[in-house]
Amino acid sequence: MSKFCQVLFFSALLFIKCSNENNGNPIVPPPEVLIKDGTISSEEEWSETDKIYRIAGDCSIESKVTWGEGIEVIIDPGTVLNVGNNGILTIEKGVTVKSGDESYIEVGINSQGTLKASGSAESPIVFKADTGVQVWGSSQGGGIILGDSAKNILLNYCTVSEATAGIIVKAGSPVITNCKVISCKGNGIYFDSTAGPDDSLTFTNNTISDCGGYPLTLPADKLGNLSGKITFSGFNKENNGIHILGVLVKNEAAVWKKMDLPYIFSRMTIIGSFSSGASSVTIMPGVVCKFEKNAGIRIGDPAFGVGVLIAKGTPEDSIFFINSSPDVIWGDSSAGIWLGPESPASTLFEYCSIRNATTGICALGTRVNISNCRVTGCTSNGITFYFASPVDSMSFRDNFFVKNAGYGISISANQLSNLSGTGSVADNGKGGVYVSGETIWQSGTWKKHDAPYVVDGILDISGLNGVEINIHPGTEFHFLPGAYIEVGKENPGTLIARGSDKSPIIFDSYDQDEYWGADENGITGGIRIGKNADVKTELKYCKVNNATSGVYVNTNVKIRNCTFTNNQNYGIVIDKNADQSLIKDNSFSGNGKDSTFIVP
Repeated sequence: MSKFCQVLFFSALLFIKCSNENNGNPIVPPPEVLIKDGTISSEEEWSETDKIYRIAGDCSIESKVTWGEGIEVIIDPGTVLNVGNNGILTIEKGVTVKSGDESYIEVGINSQGTLKASGSAESPIVFKADTGVQVWGSSQGGGIILGDSAKNILLNYCTVSEATAGIIVKAGSPVITNCKVISCKGNGIYFDSTAGPDDSLTFTNNTISDCGGYPLTLPADKLGNLSGKITFSGFNKENNGIHILGVLVKNEAAVWKKMDLPYIFSRMTIIGSFSSGASSVTIMPGVVCKFEKNAGIRIGDPAFGVGVLIAKGTPEDSIFFINSSPDVIWGDSSAGIWLGPESPASTLFEYCSIRNATTGICALGTRVNISNCRVTGCTSNGITFYFASPVDSMSFRDNFFVKNAGYGISISANQLSNLSGTGSVADNGKGGVYVSGETIWQSGTWKKHDAPYVVDGILDISGLNGVEINIHPGTEFHFLPGAYIEVGKENPGTLIARGSDKSPIIFDSYDQDEYWGADENGITGGIRIGKNADVKTELKYCKVNNATSGVYVNTNVKIRNCTFTNNQNYGIVIDKNADQSLIKDNSFSGNGKDSTFIVP
C-alpha cells in the first residue's frame, strides 16, 4: 500500500472515532444568562435552574421576589443588592449565590425590607465568593447586612463563606438557625448594640469557623439569649472569643452559659433595672470573661437601678474574670467589678478568679458574699470596701487576695469583724488589710490573717450601749503615722487583746523610721484606754513597738505580760484613774524617756 493510501486510511479511522465520541458525549452549550439590575417593583420568581441569574449592576428589590429551589445567582463585582421599600426576598433551598469583590446584600437599610432564606440540611442555601474571587462583601460592613429597618428576617440552613464579614445585624432580632459562617476575613456574625437574639430558640445550632475577626459579637443584654448550642472551630482561645459590647443589662433572669470560647467584653457592662424585678445575671461554672482596657462590670449603680450578679463556680470549674491580653489592665478607675448600693446581699461570688484589673472588686454601700475566690495581679487593691462590708465573716471565707500592687483588702474599722481570717492576703505591694479609722459601734472579733492589718486614722472603740472588740492571738497591726487605738474615751468600750507566749498580738509601726500613735498637745499613746473603758478591757501577751508612747491608761484595766520596745517617749503612761496593781509582769526596752510615766 502506498504512503498516500496509508495516511488516507488512518485519517478515516480517526474521523470515525471522534464522531463516535461526540455522539456519546455531545458538547453542552453554556447556560443562558439572565441579566438583572435596577429596581424590581413587581413580583418576580426566578426559577429556571438551567439558567444563571446575573445581577450586573446595583439592584433594588421593592416587591415580592422569590429565588426558586436550586437556581444559581451571580452578583457582579462592586454590585449592591438592596431589599427595601417593603420588598421581600424569599430564597428557597439549594440556591447558590456567588458574589464578586465588593458586592454584598443589604436588607432594610433606609426602608423596610425582608429576607427569608430557608434551606434544609440536605440542600442548604449557599452564599460564597464567585470563581477566582478571594473575598466578597462590603469592606465597611459584610456580606449580608441587615439594617435598622430589616423585618421578619429568617436565615435557616444557610452557609456564608469567604465574605469580608459574614452577617452584620444593625438592629432587631433576626432568626438565625442551623447556619454556617465559614472562612470570613473579618467577623463571623456581628450584632450591633441594639440588636441580638430574642431568645435561645431563635439563635441556635449555628457553626462559626475559621474567621479572621471575632466569631460572634453581641451586646451584653442579649448574652443570656444564647442557646449554648453554638459550635466554634478554628479559633485560638488565648486571643479570640465571643465579643460582648458593654451596655445596660435589664433582663430579670439572664444566664451566661459556658461556651467553647471566652467572652471578651469591650466597654462597661452595667447590670441594673428600675422595674419591679431586679436585673439579675447568673454566670455558669466554667465561664471565662475577658475584658479589654476600660471594660468591666457595674452592678447596682443607683443611676441604673437594682442589679444582682450570681457568679457561682465550683472547685473543678471556676469562673474567670481576666484581662483580654497580657498587656491589658481592665476596669475603670474604681475597679474591674463594681458593686453599688442597689446590689443586694444576694449578689454572690464563689470559686471565681479575678486577675489583672485596676482594683479587683470595689463595693460601695452594700454587703457582699464572696468565698473561695482568688484576686491577683491588680494595679491597686484586691478588694476595696467603701461604706460596705461582707454580710458576715461566714460570707467571706477562704479568699486569696494576693500579689496585688496595693493592699489585699481595704476596709473600714467598723466592718473589720466581718472578715473571716481565712485564705490569704499575703505578698501584696502595700500590705495585707488596710483599715481606715472610724468610730467602731459593732462588737466583734478581729481575726488573725497571714499579713498585718495596716491602720490609718483612729480606731475609736466606743458606743452609747458599749462596744466589745476581741483580738485573736497572733494578730499583727502596723500603724501609719498619726494612727492609734482609742478605747472608751467618751462612751463605753472594751478591748480584749489576749495573745499568748508563742502567739503574741503585735502593735507596731508601718514605717520603722516613723512613730505611730497620738502626739498632740503632749498627749501620746498608741493604745489609749480612757476612763469609760470597761473593766473587762485587757492587754495580755502583747508587743507594742515604735509608738509615741506604747499605752496610755486612765481606768482600772489589766495590762500583763506585755513588752514595750523602742517607743518614742514611754512604754506605759498611767493616769490618775488607773489602778497600778493591775499593770504588772511587763517588760521594757529602748523606750526614749522611760519605761513608765505616772501622771501626777
